[in-house]
Amino acid sequence: MSNATAIDKSLSPPTALDYEQLRAEGMRYLEKTISAVWTDFNAHDPGITLLELLCFGITDIAYRTSFEDKDLFAPNPQGPSDEAPFFTAREVLTCGPVTANDYRRLILDRFVGKIRNAWVEPVSQTLYADTAKRILSQKQNADTIAFPIRGLHRIRLQFDNALAGDDKKSERDAVTAEVERLYHQHRNLGEDLASISSTDTTPIRVCADIKLAPDADIELVHATLVHALQAFLNPRIPRYRLNELVEKGLASEEIFNGPALQHGFILEDDLERSTSVSKVRASDLIAVMLRVPGVIAIPKLLLNYAGLSEDSNEWELAIPENREPVLQFEEARLRFYKDLIPFRPNKERSLNLLAKLDQADADAISSLQAEDFEIPAGQWRDLSEFTTLQESLPATYGVGSRGTGRDPAPQSIARARQLKAYLLVFDQILSNTLGQLTHLQELFSHNRTVRQSLFSNPVSDLPDLERLLQPTAGQSDLSAQEIKDAYTAIMQGSLQEEAFETSQRSKLLDHLLARFGEAFSDHVLMRYSAVGPQSLQEVLTGKAQFLSELPRIASRRGAGHDIRNADEVWDTANVSGFKQRLERILGFPSFKRRSLSDVTFDLYEEKDDDDKSEIRFRIVDRKAKSKKTILSGTTKYKDKTEATVAMKKAIHLGLNPANYEMRLTKDDRFYLVIVDRDVEPVDVVAMRKQYFKTEAEALEAQLSIADLLADRYSEEGSFVVEHILFRPQAPNWPLLPAPCEAIPTRPHSWDPYSHQVHIVLPGWGARLSEPDFRNFVEQTIRRELPAHLVARVCFVGRQEMGAFENAYRGWLTALAKNENLPARLGPLLKSIDALFTIYPEGTLHDCVEDGDETNPVILNRTHLGSIDTEQ
Repeated sequence: MSNATAIDKSLSPPTALDYEQLRAEGMRYLEKTISAVWTDFNAHDPGITLLELLCFGITDIAYRTSFEDKDLFAPNPQGPSDEAPFFTAREVLTCGPVTANDYRRLILDRFVGKIRNAWVEPVSQTLYADTAKRILSQKQNADTIAFPIRGLHRIRLQFDNALAGDDKKSERDAVTAEVERLYHQHRNLGEDLASISSTDTTPIRVCADIKLAPDADIELVHATLVHALQAFLNPRIPRYRLNELVEKGLASEEIFNGPALQHGFILEDDLERSTSVSKVRASDLIAVMLRVPGVIAIPKLLLNYAGLSEDSNEWELAIPENREPVLQFEEARLRFYKDLIPFRPNKERSLNLLAKLDQADADAISSLQAEDFEIPAGQWRDLSEFTTLQESLPATYGVGSRGTGRDPAPQSIARARQLKAYLLVFDQILSNTLGQLTHLQELFSHNRTVRQSLFSNPVSDLPDLERLLQPTAGQSDLSAQEIKDAYTAIMQGSLQEEAFETSQRSKLLDHLLARFGEAFSDHVLMRYSAVGPQSLQEVLTGKAQFLSELPRIASRRGAGHDIRNADEVWDTANVSGFKQRLERILGFPSFKRRSLSDVTFDLYEEKDDDDKSEIRFRIVDRKAKSKKTILSGTTKYKDKTEATVAMKKAIHLGLNPANYEMRLTKDDRFYLVIVDRDVEPVDVVAMRKQYFKTEAEALEAQLSIADLLADRYSEEGSFVVEHILFRPQAPNWPLLPAPCEAIPTRPHSWDPYSHQVHIVLPGWGARLSEPDFRNFVEQTIRRELPAHLVARVCFVGRQEMGAFENAYRGWLTALAKNENLPARLGPLLKSIDALFTIYPEGTLHDCVEDGDETNPVILNRTHLGSIDTEQ
């Protein structure tokens, strides 16, 4: 029976592509609305002709819209080489290590040919609590109870054959150190490495008589048998290519589950099956050996532990827990026979062949590359190309290239121009739809500088267009091209109403964020900002930045920072994934670890001809060697207080690329100014005294200035302090205080280390001092922090923050270098113990006095002030 593919006759095209349905819908609308004055709806009526013309135009637009997505987003080969606004599966579906198997994948992938297998296991460290004195101790006595510190890992490595032997010890030590570095680079938040070691092995001896085929290569069979037995006892975890997993029917989220690997893919099931064996059976080994080409039979096989003097008749050997069975070449005592004649293989040749087989396994893995689903390459089409509908009308209508000037009578020309102008409205609507379609890449872009969300495509091929548009241009002595240029500018301006366009852009970014399960609380972020209420444009910039960093934010949301990177301790992006994600959601300008308590504002005095002293501000990158001035103020101020306020406002505006304007000098060079759009006329608050040859250079400088202001001058940020890193590692180690809520009968309640973090935020500033915004911050922390972690949140004062930053920086430096840890930890624990949340001041009043109730006193949320008796 034939299964030939056939077109389903019941299928109907979409309404926008069905000309007949569009025409029928238009006819029904006309009959419903104007049937009292128009009754001739026959095909010969000019009104019906125009209806049919518009239906044709709609189907043309709908046809272009129905192109495949890859074609709609295909870049113009002759245009700018902007990247498609998409992330690949490898970018958004992979994640940092979360589970023990994720760590194993990472280790096996990075050390191909060096590490055969690895195990990452949870361990704990025992500490004691003196319930009578309510202190913690490393020593046990009659008054203490023990509790385990959780969140620690132990790594066991099984090295490959290439690193076996005493002469390879230095290489194994080097690999072990590299594995430790790899762990810390991908460490989970609230976790740490307790130990790393090579796994203990149990060498076994295999003695066997083997019958071979007459034409078998004895040395090759010998090497293959040893290789097969080694692979059975210590199997290599399989790697797969992308197409192999697709053929298995795995979905993208299953294929890319786990960290991004460089050498193929490792499946969860294979990792689970590679657990340590508890028994080695002779029957299993015989089955493996019989699958080797050239082997006919195994008349005899004996098993024993290596090192024993006598052969055993054991059919099963027990392997102790956490040990791996190994078979070395010397322990494979194999005797070969062809018929009844014994043969002894050449040992040196067998070893060479075995080395080649091992190397072939390693090469097979090394040859695998990092793979990803490619973004489909589409065919670019000039979707903006539009021919006016008037070209399709008969010449008798007096429009289009055929009808223009056909009847020279003034009355006919006037009527034809009226019809042209009437149809131009419909032409422009359809053409603007194509303009929107042409700019899809910009619409879905996550570039912070993109603001436009509506695009026009001015009609340009209409004959006598300049005559219709001359009144619009506002001048009578303009050329035809100047009139068209004026019309283009008017069209662009009509679509760029700032509030509407910003709202549309925000909705597009919301849509893109929602595709990844993300959302921003616009109403909260707009109400609170570092300097007064934020505009929607500022929130929009935050959304675009969050979206551009989404692959890192999503994959590292549970990752801690690299505590062993001595080059990236302070003024660095080496922070936990949670910190980066939290601060981007809260709209903090920068997520880097930096000082928040000592932001310096540069002011200088200037005297004019009248010898009056006036204050100006400038923004200098003092951490750069050149101490280059980044921005300069444009106004003189009476005193330092006024200048500081103005400088803070300029910095706040400069954090948002939307507040920059690119201007031209007389010699066509570009320069940048920062403007305040909330005043009329627009006020220039600062400028960059540097000139750029191209617009691209100026745009790059604009983004770098915004990022530098965020890193140097923003006082908003946070510190995420992991208690697990404070756990005792020496006899005289400073200990955290016992939790005040600890209960003597519950050992875990005494544990201040496991799965706990301290989050320290500045309590000053316009919004972080607001109780309602603090509530939002704490709610966001609870929502975004991994569920097994407990956070203690503190909004501290500037002085307390400065003391904490000094102690914390010293501790992180010592931790990275792994030296002087107790000496650095003591001051840090004291500074943490001294931290307390500061609250806005409230005033208590008696019953007689009419107090101010705008700042009520709330338990545990208010600092009590004094009544002003002078009022």
